[in-house]
Amino acid sequence: MRGEDIMRGKPSLHHGLLSASLIVGMVSCGLAEAATEAPDHRAQIARYVESDSLHWLSGPEVVDAIKAQNKKTADLTAEHVQELDQNWRKAVASSGAERAMIEDFMKLPLSQYLRSMQRKTDFMVVEIIVTDAKGLNVGLSTPSSDFWQGDEAKHQETFGKTSRDLFIDEIEFEPETGLLISQVSRTVFDPETDQAVGAITISINMNKL
Repeated sequence: MRGEDIMRGKPSLHHGLLSASLIVGMVSCGLAEAATEAPDHRAQIARYVESDSLHWLSGPEVVDAIKAQNKKTADLTAEHVQELDQNWRKAVASSGAERAMIEDFMKLPLSQYLRSMQRKTDFMVVEIIVTDAKGLNVGLSTPSSDFWQGDEAKHQETFGKTSRDLFIDEIEFEPETGLLISQVSRTVFDPETDQAVGAITISINMNKL
């Protein structure tokens, strides 16, 4: 077989590169379209949170508990706040007597209320955190890893700015549960004075939304 005949039967390097470029372009275009067509999780979460089923998020049980704690923590220094947070973290890592700090907190009326309300969501909500004006926990539906949320966006973007908007975080994978989670937070206002008193954060189970 002559050399020119061999070349006729064999795809050229230029042709191969062109085909590869077309394939890559098609794949990239497909990914872009998929990203464009993907549902906006923030819009989905906002609709759910603002539905009647979660009207209790700013109910008297939550507001009254925050106001009561604000009176107790108003004069706490930054050093005292850090000490409380460190003690809580130690308790989380402990299996001994220090754990009593967490157990006592979970027995508080607000924590019990939040736990009961979480159960009513049929696993759509997997965590609820209520914080006071300083970002300290007031009530929890499940034990949190820390006691102070004031250094996190969930508090800074809500109570920290006296915002009336929802702050909806990115979706994250939670290895412990195998769930995709997105946290949504909002400022809690006193309905009598319209003053911001604290914040509330709920973790949404994106596998179910």
